[in-house]
Amino acid sequence: MRLLLWIVTIGFALGGLALCADHGFAGATQAGRGCLLIALLSCPLLWARERGVFAAMADGLILTGRDRLMLCVALLLAAPLLLPWPL
Repeated sequence: MRLLLWIVTIGFALGGLALCADHGFAGATQAGRGCLLIALLSCPLLWARERGVFAAMADGLILTGRDRLMLCVALLLAAPLLLPWPL
């Protein structure tokens, strides 16, 4: 579980940094910021129960490992919504 969250965090962080630096299409900066936000929300360094920075707050949220996995899957499926679609 934690390994999957690290992979998601690193992937979205690098993707967000690349989008912010490249400006390959209109709205790339906003998409990059969205990817960086997803990376921040899925980072296990911040949200892990035992050693996380916000561990006490995570205990108040009562999120189990399965709940965090489903949130991770929801973030992955919602990531294409950041891309600018032609109307």
